[in-house]
Amino acid sequence: MNLQTHKIVDLLADREAESVKRWLAAHPEVEIVSRDRGGVYIDGATWGAPQATQVADRWHILSNLGDAVEEFLIRAQIRLPEQAAALGECQKPDKPLSSFSATPASQRKSQARLLRKWKLYERVHELHAAGMSLRKIGEELGLARNTVRKYFRQAPEPPRPTPRPLRASQLDPYEDYLLHRWSQGERNVAVKRDHL
Repeated sequence: MNLQTHKIVDLLADREAESVKRWLAAHPEVEIVSRDRGGVYIDGATWGAPQATQVADRWHILSNLGDAVEEFLIRAQIRLPEQAAALGECQKPDKPLSSFSATPASQRKSQARLLRKWKLYERVHELHAAGMSLRKIGEELGLARNTVRKYFRQAPEPPRPTPRPLRASQLDPYEDYLLHRWSQGERNVAVKRDHL
């Protein structure tokens, strides 16, 4: 796709580095190659258009960022504010600050995603142990080669039966007071208690 005109220039027959290389070599006028972080496109662009600058496209950057943030929040068990609180409405949280990081629905969704990744990881290893190449595994499972490589090299975070609780905090003894001040709309930590 031409990123200036937003029109499709051509379609390749497959997702192989050799095809990318051949197409780019036939178009030496290409100065910038926008691509995902997949090895196929890195290799194809490097071999076929060594003169071109390679950049990661916006969609993949945002998608990768979203995935990384979601995985961090799951790992760190960080609790995000409810939607109403995010909109500026003052309300007293139903649960103490030391509760789990997500609602049951979002925990189920996250667990389901982790379970899907874990099953793919196990399937990649089963097929490889049976003698199948990583390329064939990708074709069999409908996965990009880099995804197969990632699952082959490193296990994803395993799904947990229950979320981990947050660790104790030095603020725990002051939780009731902090929740009370929050419900009153106070957001400035510098305001002292005697200003109530």
